[in-house]
Amino acid sequence: MRIDTVLVTLGLIESRTKAQLALTKKLVTYNGVIITKASFDVEDETLVKLSAPPLRYVSRGGDKLKLAIDTFGLNFENKTVLDVGASTGGFTDCALQHGAKHVTCVDVGCNQLHNTIKNNNKVTWHENQDIRTFETKTKFDYVVVDVSFINIEAIVEALASFVHEKTELIILVKPQFEQAKRIKFGNGIIKDEKVQRFSLDNVKKILFKNNLRSLVSVSTEGLSEDKERNVEFVLRVERIM
Repeated sequence: MRIDTVLVTLGLIESRTKAQLALTKKLVTYNGVIITKASFDVEDETLVKLSAPPLRYVSRGGDKLKLAIDTFGLNFENKTVLDVGASTGGFTDCALQHGAKHVTCVDVGCNQLHNTIKNNNKVTWHENQDIRTFETKTKFDYVVVDVSFINIEAIVEALASFVHEKTELIILVKPQFEQAKRIKFGNGIIKDEKVQRFSLDNVKKILFKNNLRSLVSVSTEGLSEDKERNVEFVLRVERIM
């Protein structure tokens, strides 16, 4: 029997799609050997193990959007979504699992989006595409943002162009990129809470100048036990009427 099917049969993972994701992430072993191919033939089911809990989404980015959904009481049911900086598709996966009608993915990179997202008929994707030059007549119900190596100020004007009067923006604020040209910090990790908060407050001011108002934020610190990760903030934003 195929190993992805065995994982579901044993109750280790709830679906073959998530089993394939676990295999891709090298979380599955057979007789102690890491298996990555879903078609691997299993002779002895007792030798199939998960080396770590399976991911809920195609990347850990999905957990950050889930944090926002739970903390802010967001409702993605039957909503249109623009995913800016889609990368592997964690935000998109989370939005779809919470009922989104359609997600448009935009990323400057290529060949990053997970195949389960690419092949979903509720997803339209644009690779090698800078959000600042992306053109669409659509105004989205949600604009979710997870970008790296660029600050929010550089893209805020573009973000504002995709909203209607009831659009909500969920923006992941990364102090390490907001402050990269202003403050020196070791190993790319900002541990100074004052610097972290300054970055967040500065983004709020930038948003306000572009007719966007910050409503509330939550830190991602509790999502990981790794103390050598940067603290980020999920920011809930609306258009100022």
